[in-house]
Amino acid sequence: MHQYSGVLKVNLSALRRNWRVMRERFSGQDCGAVVKANAYGLGVAPVVQSLYSEGCRQFFVATYDEAIQVKRLIPESVDIFVLQGVCPGMEQRFCDEDLVPVIFSTEMLRRWMAVTVIGRRRCALKINTGMNRLGLEPEDFLAFADEVAFPQTIGVELVMSHLACADEPQHPLNISQLERFRPIVEMVRQRFPQTRISLANSAGIFLGDAWHFDLARPGIALYGGSCVPELRARLSTVVTLKLPVIQLRTIFAGESVGYGGDFVAQEEMRIAIVSGGYADGLLRRLAPRFAGWCEWYLPMLGRVSMDSCAFDVSQLPSEILPREGDFIEIIGDHVSLDDAAKAADTISYELLTRLGDRLQKVYFEDADHLSPPI
Repeated sequence: MHQYSGVLKVNLSALRRNWRVMRERFSGQDCGAVVKANAYGLGVAPVVQSLYSEGCRQFFVATYDEAIQVKRLIPESVDIFVLQGVCPGMEQRFCDEDLVPVIFSTEMLRRWMAVTVIGRRRCALKINTGMNRLGLEPEDFLAFADEVAFPQTIGVELVMSHLACADEPQHPLNISQLERFRPIVEMVRQRFPQTRISLANSAGIFLGDAWHFDLARPGIALYGGSCVPELRARLSTVVTLKLPVIQLRTIFAGESVGYGGDFVAQEEMRIAIVSGGYADGLLRRLAPRFAGWCEWYLPMLGRVSMDSCAFDVSQLPSEILPREGDFIEIIGDHVSLDDAAKAADTISYELLTRLGDRLQKVYFEDADHLSPPI
């Protein structure tokens, strides 16, 4: 136990349960997992190995370096898709390592064909259907497919697009993107039936079977983020973040707490100072809407600072008042990941990926109780 360190507990059993929820809801052939950004900040090694043990064989990362890290963690060949494609000069490395770049421009596609060898190429193509971030335009894709012996010449194993508003099921862009994607799907199904199709992310799985196709790419839902209301009661808590109390103090009416004197006590109060702040990933925007948990919901007081923040414990009976070394839950069974993100006016993705290296990461399985009591 490090002195006054926050603890980030990751329940690997819950992670696998969430993956099964997504796989069972998906009507297509296969369900992968998005493990980019160090598995959303939770640690790529235990996350990938745990999902692999559950049967996941399709992993999505952002960069070549992330792909290499995933590949070294798994005892056999799996599909590792690199969402940011392949930069100039890296094409042969992708072939040598059997990685699958997600190609999203005609320039990248022509480089891929010019540099790599037929028979060793494996790639995915991303189509822009309305997000307007990365992707080939549908008409460019269709023209290119007529121009070359696709997919044999290019090595295309997957054609995909990305939903922009799947977490808002009624948003008209969901239907619009599906409609723009359908001509691509029809052409691929007719001419190249061995090439798989992918559109659904975590939220997209719950839009309905029309968005499913062959391969799903869940991300945030695996880690406990309920990106659509239907998921809130179905997902298990994967992440628990607790911060240790390092001092209890009394403040009086008219006294302030923290930088800027934003919070001023109206009466005598008991407050708990905990070790953990924005250097550990707690967003400064958490205050004043956030409440932690320690036998009771405890309002946050004043600003989050680099290494500490304060909570109101005035309402707690003396017998359950936290002492030095006790912990306050920031994320967990009582304070959901999504509720904490909402208090910070952000999304669960940002909250998770910001969690800092100073936190002790503890990985455990439900039945083993490997984590220390806190």
